[in-house]
Amino acid sequence: PNQFKRRVATLVGVTCVSMFLLFVFIFSVPVSLGRWILQLFMPSGQLHELYTFACGLYTLWAATRLSTLLYNWAVQGLSLFFQKMKEWSLIMIKCIYFALTVFGLIPVLFGLLYEMILLLPIRVPLHHTPVHLLWQDWGLGVLFVKILYAGTLTGPDWHFKRVLEQVFQAGVMQMDVWFVTTKLVLPVVVTQLHLLCIPYTLCSSLPFLGFSDDFSHVCHRRIYPGTVVVLLGVILLKLQLKQFKRLYIKIKNEKYLIGTRLVNFDAEAVRSAFTQTET
Repeated sequence: PNQFKRRVATLVGVTCVSMFLLFVFIFSVPVSLGRWILQLFMPSGQLHELYTFACGLYTLWAATRLSTLLYNWAVQGLSLFFQKMKEWSLIMIKCIYFALTVFGLIPVLFGLLYEMILLLPIRVPLHHTPVHLLWQDWGLGVLFVKILYAGTLTGPDWHFKRVLEQVFQAGVMQMDVWFVTTKLVLPVVVTQLHLLCIPYTLCSSLPFLGFSDDFSHVCHRRIYPGTVVVLLGVILLKLQLKQFKRLYIKIKNEKYLIGTRLVNFDAEAVRSAFTQTET
């Protein structure tokens, strides 16, 4: 009883110190770790503390989860441990490949196309040199990939929609890398590279054909919007031709066919009926 006040004060002090150290650890360690990780990828960029905290916290959680998982596998035996390590190594390689291609390369090319088609002609004058920021292009590309994915799945049934449904139904565990590469990655990347490289090659060949450098520079800055306009015009013309063809076939069928059922033509029966009418 004589030491009650000191014990309460000590308890409160120890609790405060413990809470202080706990919150310092919770907020300082993830932020420092996330800042170090993000600075490896963006050495000269301004980092928001919320992003650094989220990156560090997720890294700590992933390290803790991986440590507990490896410990559980090691307890069950070395053979099972190496078997699980082999299986999850293959899954990790698939995840890295899928992330680098579908969420890395394709969004960067989409963002670069969007910048060359729309942003540069509007924001950058002709006498200025454009500066391409791949991180911003990647962010725009991720947004476009999400929009195209949602539009494809909610749109009509066609080849690319079936490919996306098959890929995402299989998941990461049963993902066929060859199918993803040949049916999803290569067609999209080849189309994007064609849209980027062919106009640039045409404009770069203009000085060799006798045109001035200024004309070539103007063509470099204006050929991408022009290419998109021409492609959209060709697509619309093709759709209109298909619609006119369907309309023509429909009118022809309604004019020259009796319903949709064919009637056999018997020449002898027609000839006998004609002779009976003459007699």
